Amino acid sequence: MKKGLARTVASIIILLFFMPYQSFRVYADIKEYSIPQEKSMFLFVKGTAPQEIIWESSNQNIATVSSGVVYAKSEGQAIVTAKLNNQSIMTYKINVTKPDGIKFTYTYPNNPSAGESVELIAITNTSIDGVKFQLNINSKVNTLLASTKQVEENTYVWKANVVIPNAGKFHFKTEFLKNGVWQSDSSGDNNILAVNNKEISLQQIEQKRVSNKCIDLIASCEGFVKEIHKDKFAKATYDIGYGYVIRSGKSFYNGITEREAFAQLCKSLNRDYSKDVNDFLINNNIKFNQYQFDALVSFTYNLGTSWMINSNFKNSILECKNSRPILKGIVTYRSGINVRSQPDIGSKVLKVLKNGSELTLQSSQKYNKNWYQVRMESGEQGFCFDEGLSPCAFGQTGIGELSNVDREIFSKCMLVYHHAGGKCVQGLMYRRIDELEMFFFGDYLKDGQINKYGFLTECIR
Repeated sequence: MKKGLARTVASIIILLFFMPYQSFRVYADIKEYSIPQEKSMFLFVKGTAPQEIIWESSNQNIATVSSGVVYAKSEGQAIVTAKLNNQSIMTYKINVTKPDGIKFTYTYPNNPSAGESVELIAITNTSIDGVKFQLNINSKVNTLLASTKQVEENTYVWKANVVIPNAGKFHFKTEFLKNGVWQSDSSGDNNILAVNNKEISLQQIEQKRVSNKCIDLIASCEGFVKEIHKDKFAKATYDIGYGYVIRSGKSFYNGITEREAFAQLCKSLNRDYSKDVNDFLINNNIKFNQYQFDALVSFTYNLGTSWMINSNFKNSILECKNSRPILKGIVTYRSGINVRSQPDIGSKVLKVLKNGSELTLQSSQKYNKNWYQVRMESGEQGFCFDEGLSPCAFGQTGIGELSNVDREIFSKCMLVYHHAGGKCVQGLMYRRIDELEMFFFGDYLKDGQINKYGFLTECIR
C-alpha cells in the first residue's frame, strides 16, 4: 500500500514537472460587482495589456462586455470572463440592479453667497415623469418642484430655483416620479455650500468651493470626451467627460452628454479636490481668497494631491506663514457648549465641549447675528453661540496669507509640473501659466500660450 502510494505521488510530481507552465496556473479569482442598469464598469486585469484579453459574457441580454467595459443592459445576473491565450484568468459575477432614478445633480452657481438665488439641476433618463428637490435650510425642509424640463439627447434636464438665506452647508435630496410613484435613492443626494462674502479678493480661513469661472477653465483645458478612453499622458489611466478618471470596478455612465460631464466634474471637484485644498490650507492656518483657491484646485485636479505631502511647491506655500495673532475662543458656560453643524439652535450637535475648552475662531465675523464659526482641535468645523465663548487673541501662532507667497519661488515650483514621460508638454506648460495668472491676478482667461504677465520658463517654444 505504501509503495503504491509512493509511486502515485512520484508520477504526479513527474507529470507536473513536464507540463507547460500555463497548464497548472490556478485561476480561482472570482470578483462580484453590482451595477445599476444603464451604467457601465471598467474591468482591468493587472499584469496584462488590455488588447491581449478576450472578454465574454454568459448572457448578453443582461450585460455586454467589450475591451473590459461592461454595460448593464437589464436586471439580472451574468458571468463575465477574461481570457488570455484561450484560458480563463479572471471571472466576474455581475449583478445588474434597477437603474438609478437620478443620473446627476449640480447647482448653479457652484459657490453661492448668502442671499443669492441658486438653480438646482437634475439629469435623468427619459423614463422619469417629474423631479422635486427636498432642501434642508436651517433644519426646515423646503420642497421645490422642478419648474422646467428640457430634452438633451437621451436625457431630461430638470431645474428649480431657491434663494439661500444665510451662509452654511445645506443638504438636498432629489426625488423622481416614475410610474406614478415618487421615489428617491442616494444618487440624488447633494449639498450647497454658501459663504457670507463672495468678494473674490477677500482672504479668509473659510471653507470654499471652486467658482464657475474656474470650472469652465478646467473643462476647457481637459476637453470633452464622450466615452471612456485611455489618457495619452498618464500611464494605465482611463477617463471620460472632462478628465474624470475611471477606476477599475467602479460604475459610471458611458456615452455621456456635455452637461452630464459638467455635472460629473462639479461633483468630483466639490467632493474630492476642493475638500483636499480646503483641508490643506485651513489646517495650516493660511488665509486665501477665491481665485487663489481656484488656482490650487485646478492644479490639484490635473496632478493629484501628492504635492501636499512633500514637495517644493508645498514648501513655497507654507513660506507665506507669518507671526500674526490668531483668534481663540474660551468656553465660559459652566455646563459646556454645543458645537453645531449650522448657525442655528435646531441644527445637529457635533460635539459638546467642557467649560474652559479652547476653540479657534475662523474670524471675528458672526453668522445669523450670534454665532461664531469655529474649528475644533480635531480640525472639524462648526458653529457656537457667542454668549458661551470668550474671544481673545494669542500671538505668534503663525497665520499665513497666500498673498504673501514669494512670486518667483512659487511660480518656479508650480511650472515644474508640466512634463509627461520625461518630456516638456506645451499644453501642460500653458495650463500652469493660466493657473499662475489666476492665482496672482484673478485672470481666468485660457491664454497661457501668450504668457502676458511674463512668468519665466525655459520650456516655452
